[in-house]
Amino acid sequence: MKYFLLGAFSSAIFLYGVALVYGATGSTRLDEIARFLAQNHLPKSMLLAAVALLILGLAFKVAAVPFHTWTPDVYQGSPTPATGFMAAVAKALFYLLTYAFMVIGSFAVVSVIGGKGEARNDLGAYRGLASRRPGLAITFTVLLLAQAGVPFTTGFLAKFYVVSAAVQQHQYALAVIAMLAAATAAFFYLRIAILMYSPTEASASSGSSGSSGSSESGRVFSFGGLAVATPPETRRILIPAGIAITLAVSVAFTIAFGIVPAPVIAFARRAMLLF
Repeated sequence: MKYFLLGAFSSAIFLYGVALVYGATGSTRLDEIARFLAQNHLPKSMLLAAVALLILGLAFKVAAVPFHTWTPDVYQGSPTPATGFMAAVAKALFYLLTYAFMVIGSFAVVSVIGGKGEARNDLGAYRGLASRRPGLAITFTVLLLAQAGVPFTTGFLAKFYVVSAAVQQHQYALAVIAMLAAATAAFFYLRIAILMYSPTEASASSGSSGSSGSSESGRVFSFGGLAVATPPETRRILIPAGIAITLAVSVAFTIAFGIVPAPVIAFARRAMLLF
């Protein structure tokens, strides 16, 4: 409901910006707007207001800073399948297409780990996953590394083409910002991957490895500045057939087209012709 209300407000703001553009130029086509602006002079206040409203509406839709705060709230409160849909399908064309498979596969893993009622969505549920379900851990690692932009995955090519497009347009500052943002995001992806291959039991030392103690739900330790609880018993992780197929397709797509990207690139270029 909160997402619906916020989305309605953002859509209204975006449409108001479109209305200002249409009222000023007489068209909503980008080529005709550019032609009109090249031949006529408009008051800067009206044009700036229209652009500001358009950017605000679009920034909310893609969860761009500082209009991103709705995403963690909505994602946390939604069932994992719905969260995966919102994070991937709702935003999915090369970059968008490849990330759809990575995100859907990742949230499929989250759904499996969460279990019935999604009771285990904390980081502690992923600790030692490699020893319990090595195949699931490897699958999740591949998807996380792809999102971090590791070579020979579609994630690397997606980031590479976006940065290359910025460089070709001489937008060097934008390219640098994109690379810095990718490096920052890689830290969070790799942190989860490392956690899956960490020992099941927390260290009792009080040194740099973090602090640990006892709790009713198991041992508690510090990982990357976060308190993570380890369950006292090892829960068996069941993978439904549908989710197993989803994971297999996601990983196969991520690796296969990361090595041979030509078919996906050709598909993306043909899709652009429709617009």
